Amino acid sequence: LLRAAAAVAGVATTKLCGLYALRATLALTAAAAVGTLHRAVQHTYGAAAATAFVAVTCVQFHLPFYLSRPLANTYALQVVLVVLASYTRLLRGDGGGARLLHRGVVVVLLVATAAVVRVELVLLGAPLALLAASEIGWLRSPAVLFTTITTMVLPALFGAVALSLLVDTPLWGTTWHTDGGVVPQWLLWPEAQVFIFNVVKNQSHKWGVMTWHWYFSDALPRALSATVFLVVIGATWHWRRLLRQWMLPAVVFVLLYSILPHKELRFVLYAVPFFNMCAGVAAASVWRRSAAGRLLVLLSLAATAASTTLLFAPAAQWNYAGGYAFRKFHSSVLPGEQRQQQQQQRRRQHGRPC
Repeated sequence: LLRAAAAVAGVATTKLCGLYALRATLALTAAAAVGTLHRAVQHTYGAAAATAFVAVTCVQFHLPFYLSRPLANTYALQVVLVVLASYTRLLRGDGGGARLLHRGVVVVLLVATAAVVRVELVLLGAPLALLAASEIGWLRSPAVLFTTITTMVLPALFGAVALSLLVDTPLWGTTWHTDGGVVPQWLLWPEAQVFIFNVVKNQSHKWGVMTWHWYFSDALPRALSATVFLVVIGATWHWRRLLRQWMLPAVVFVLLYSILPHKELRFVLYAVPFFNMCAGVAAASVWRRSAAGRLLVLLSLAATAASTTLLFAPAAQWNYAGGYAFRKFHSSVLPGEQRQQQQQQRRRQHGRPC
């Protein structure tokens, strides 16, 4: 779409320029989503906690890195940020039309995004829905629960599935078999196929297997870096509010996702904003208590920024060896010369789409 718009405007573009334009657009929408959550945190926990939340998010590497990547996880992550903003205001107890609006944003966006973009958001939406129902009292009001399902959940689900069928079927409606044959599919719902492949058939192990605790012992500590100490402080000092409202849904989501044998950080990246909110509230609380607390916050942020600058950013430059190999291959092709490329799965995993 960006390249088409550039062509209409008469601007010459290349694929690389189109990629830069796309990532810049994603970065802008991500900044808007983070800003929406920042305002919700400020409205609920105060300006200091909101500022600390943004600081924690900015010094980390993985969350900002993924927020501009053209991946389905990125699109879903930006939606989750907006959902968290409405969820925060919903738990705060905004009344009247505001509560109905925030409930609609949470329900409709989560259901539609799970049906079209990333089906694993169901694992995040389930604990959020149960917690909200418990906190606000929906479980004691069957009428509200029934109204939410019939006027929000079902229309969002059916509408999203219909949209996916209409768009994805003509774009991707073919199935490749190992013998090289191609069988057309008249209706294609990609996220349903993802669910069948990963959950029903349990075939995710074909992409690699990690231990069940990998998310907790490796992925999340890397993503949070030194700010994990602020998360622990938040869960300890403010456990009634933060542990129940933010830590519990995120931990349940990661635990449920840990059942699948194949694991990647991007699959559970939606949990990081939950932990960052806990870290932000904890940082604001510690900052007010003493000079030692302020030093702890500054050291945590500085250590995280240092790991981002000195460790993760340089490593990310060399993370896709296959991408560099194909770029070197293309640079060696003479004008008018034709060469064949054998794209094995391992090469695709190491940067072929780049």
